[in-house]
Amino acid sequence: MKIEPKKTRIGSRLTAFFTNEREVILAFFGSRVLLWIVSWLGFYWLKHGDYKIFPGTQLWNLLFHWDALWYAKIVAHGYEYTPGAQSSVAFFPLLPMAIYTLRAITGSGTALAGFLITNTCLFVSAVLLRRIVLLDFPVPSRVPERAVWFLLLCPMTFFHSAIYTESPFLIFSLGAILFARKRLWLAAGICGAFLTATRANAILILIPLLWEAFAHTSEIKESSGNRRNIATSRWWLLLVPLGLVTYSVYLFSHFGDSLAFLRAQAAFYRGSANIFDAFTTAARYPVPYGTFFIASAVLSVAVCALGFVQCLRMSYLLYSVTMLALCLSTSIWESLPRYLSVIFTFYITLGSIRSEGSRALLLSASTAIMVLGSILFVCGYFMT
Repeated sequence: MKIEPKKTRIGSRLTAFFTNEREVILAFFGSRVLLWIVSWLGFYWLKHGDYKIFPGTQLWNLLFHWDALWYAKIVAHGYEYTPGAQSSVAFFPLLPMAIYTLRAITGSGTALAGFLITNTCLFVSAVLLRRIVLLDFPVPSRVPERAVWFLLLCPMTFFHSAIYTESPFLIFSLGAILFARKRLWLAAGICGAFLTATRANAILILIPLLWEAFAHTSEIKESSGNRRNIATSRWWLLLVPLGLVTYSVYLFSHFGDSLAFLRAQAAFYRGSANIFDAFTTAARYPVPYGTFFIASAVLSVAVCALGFVQCLRMSYLLYSVTMLALCLSTSIWESLPRYLSVIFTFYITLGSIRSEGSRALLLSASTAIMVLGSILFVCGYFMT
């Protein structure tokens, strides 16, 4: 038997990757170039707002605002906590740790290191999303590619390229789901552990993972002759809370409060509230912000319902419902649009709409909102 040289095998795999993912590559780089162009033009042509603007027209500097400054502070000085005050412990450790590590290896600045990390996460997330959708919509279906376009041109996609946790959240949630679909429970558990070190609400990933692990026992039994080994392997999902638990242990050892992140988030007005009170608060925001927050909530509920109508996979639907309910139950909705942007089920739902005209209209509207939002963000206007 002829053994293929290692370099040839690697080259063949790379060729196959670029062939299979060519539309993902096109969508990623096309959307990022569009983002940079509109951000650069807005930065030079429009009057700047009241929030801090950093010099430099590279995209990583244009997007270095708001929460990015908190992550930069953590990278430079570590965590701090003052009870009752806005403190850096509200921000989970995975992203600043990754930035710190890349800075140490490459010597790059925080803005560039964070930009490289979040955009790498976004690109891999797009690849993972396509492969997840491909499991239910195989070739020649175009749904996987359409879902990727909706992800990369979503209204809040500029947050996915900034030093925010949206892209890391996406890569590990999608990785956990894909590994769960393939019954690779150890890999799913590891992805889940990284995910819960990214953001507090990441623990909800256990809902679709447990559904995939235990709701299809008969199906799993038929696909393997040894149910005991598969049942045992599913216990790797116990790794999922490890990121959250580790951070809580760190907070207790350094500040004497394992829930300091929750108390710090409350200082950012991120407490819980019933949906009616949250809606009333959003309605008090000046136009167009309050309108945008409420519209985001209404459209998300509609897309979530459409997913049920289209009979998407139940684990995805349960995940979208619980994530949406949690997002809508926060006391303020000013960050609601970007919080909702990590619910990958929405992109599958939109990509599976049969009407070509409806899809084109929705994608065009999404891109237009993205252009407006990114310009406001880079020009120092209120956009969190």
